[in-house]
Amino acid sequence: KTEHLKNVKEPVRIYQVKAQGVEAPQLVISIAEKFVPTESKPLKYKKPVFLFAIAILMLVSGYFIYNSFQKKSKERTTSKAEEVIDKSIAVLPFVNMSNDPDQEYFSDGLSEELLNLLSKIPELKVIGRTSSFSFKGKNEDLRIIGEKLGVAHILEGSVRKQGNKVKINAQLISVENGYQLWSQQFDRSLDDVFVIQEEIALAITQKLKITLLQNEKLEIGKGLTNSKEAYDAYLKGRHFWYLRKLKESEQFFKQAIDLDPFFASAYAGLAVTYVLFPFYRFGTPHESMPKAQEAAEKAIQANSALAEPYASLAWKNFIYDWQPDAAKKYFEKAMRINPHYSPVHYWYGQYLAYYASDSTMAIAEMRKGLELDPLDPVAHFSLGVTLKQLNKLNEAIQAFKTAIEFNVEYSNAYLNMGYCYLGIGKVDDALKAFNKSAQLSNDWAQAVLIYFYENNRQHGQAKAAFDELLKRSQIEYIPKSSLAIAASFLGQKDLAHELLKKAFEERDTRLVHYKLFTVPLPKDLLKDPRNMKLFEQFKLPDWR
Repeated sequence: KTEHLKNVKEPVRIYQVKAQGVEAPQLVISIAEKFVPTESKPLKYKKPVFLFAIAILMLVSGYFIYNSFQKKSKERTTSKAEEVIDKSIAVLPFVNMSNDPDQEYFSDGLSEELLNLLSKIPELKVIGRTSSFSFKGKNEDLRIIGEKLGVAHILEGSVRKQGNKVKINAQLISVENGYQLWSQQFDRSLDDVFVIQEEIALAITQKLKITLLQNEKLEIGKGLTNSKEAYDAYLKGRHFWYLRKLKESEQFFKQAIDLDPFFASAYAGLAVTYVLFPFYRFGTPHESMPKAQEAAEKAIQANSALAEPYASLAWKNFIYDWQPDAAKKYFEKAMRINPHYSPVHYWYGQYLAYYASDSTMAIAEMRKGLELDPLDPVAHFSLGVTLKQLNKLNEAIQAFKTAIEFNVEYSNAYLNMGYCYLGIGKVDDALKAFNKSAQLSNDWAQAVLIYFYENNRQHGQAKAAFDELLKRSQIEYIPKSSLAIAASFLGQKDLAHELLKKAFEERDTRLVHYKLFTVPLPKDLLKDPRNMKLFEQFKLPDWR
């Protein structure tokens, strides 16, 4: 239709678009006579129509160009996001195909060393051992495993070790569609095991389109030791360490060092074994912590590019030396070397919660540890501890329950869950949790049970429990701080002070953890001026 428009001499053709099923709006302008083009009209009369058509064409073209640009921009953004997500991997424990089931340590150790090699690549997100190995022996769909671990790729395989020969099958799987992106079989001598590990690691970086710097290539290609006997002993040490059979792990790490005195990873394993000794009552802090220091320093001398010995030194300076500045330096060094080493993040989170009183950063570090090892009970436990400090008791209880789900014998998780139940008034649930912790030989929980007995006027049971704890301390290491707390609950102030004094003198590692775990301590113990002087003398923040 044509209309005469204001300030336009010639009539202009007007268009109305009608869509099926949509009522067209009524035109508000009057409709003039039909436009009938004739050859007699001069060309100039068509100019307004031509200009109007050009304007419409430009608008439509602009719309499609803009949409195209937006789509391409979105595709580039999506592609970039997918590229980041795709650079994530979990190394499942390789299946032991040897006739001898005792060779399990070798297949596990090979898987762990591959995991450690890949974790040295900054661009690659590698899930920690605890989470990856939780699927050992389970015939679970790889897509479900990938979803639980938050990764796009899974490396799996099998190992057959017979005499001096080893046959390794490895394959890289895409979690999204189950496609096999890469696979290879290696049939070599044991002397070539490090070369095989290097080849697998480099093949994965190529498939995931990761460009390695020269120093990263050298680090991947760096062998652990030239002695296959030393390497075999080292793998056995690692195997027992994860089972927390620390005496056995100490024995095999020492054997590996005897066979190769420059074996850095064996020294690192020995260091992290000794720092755990007091927590598992294998020795006093005075006996084990100096050994941890010596082993960590030798590991660093042999290979300064390992994160584990720095993490051990950080933990020692935190809970034993009570040197916060030195601890912070070592924590930061370990995280710079290997930001994918999950334990250093939740250890550092505990440090921040204690010395820096920075709960926000503490939780952030613990969540980093969880992201790297989502099924690790210790990571969930550490998060629960900090949530408890923030008085987020229900959230803390959930974190402790998750830790227990992954490790049903986690005595400290039961213990701290009991404190949370006390805080929200669920005394019966608290007592159940404390009893369960005490059944698992937790001396802290036994001290708290003495408190419950005394409060309920069950003096005989309280005294019997304390006598049993003292008896145990004669044949195994029981932290003096636990005994001091129990004595104070029984009203034995002088004995409690003497025991606490000994705890300070032997650098009882629990002295840090009591404040960290916000244990409900006896008021008599805290109010005693003699005890407060101990905190001042050793420059340790008190528990109040």
